[in-house]
Amino acid sequence: MMRFILIALAATTLAAAGLSVPRPAVAQSVDTFIEKLGKPPKTRSGATRVVAAGRMETREIRFRFGSAELDDVGRTNAMNLAKAMQDPRFGNGGVRIIGHTDAVGSDGDNLILSLRRAQTVRDFLIQNGVTPDRIEAQGRGEQQLAMPEDPENEANRRVELIPVY
Repeated sequence: MMRFILIALAATTLAAAGLSVPRPAVAQSVDTFIEKLGKPPKTRSGATRVVAAGRMETREIRFRFGSAELDDVGRTNAMNLAKAMQDPRFGNGGVRIIGHTDAVGSDGDNLILSLRRAQTVRDFLIQNGVTPDRIEAQGRGEQQLAMPEDPENEANRRVELIPVY
């Protein structure tokens, strides 16, 4: 009960200061990944690799501060993404994984870290049965903050998943 009161007090204080409060990370189901990223859209004939209109920016695959190491919920969600990509309902498409950072540190260091984060997820997927040709990894550093009003917020340390067919 005391923890809840402290969290509520902290959230109220941050909100009064005009800062956003990150929501806790939650596990995403295999079905959620299939629904958001699976099955290619109808495309013109002959198209071989099309970026779908849909995307899934997930703040649920998160990383420890200054690190490309997945946190516990991030590891669970990366595993569910691997399972989803191997499910027949997902289809034959792949994902482009775009890593992001918060705004702590230099632009150059954050660009490198964001790519390492995307590669961590890519490597995790490969280690768990997804073929490498279905996964692309890119880094954007701190260029596209999820919470620009709070550039140091942990919610900015995330990956974005874009279906590619």
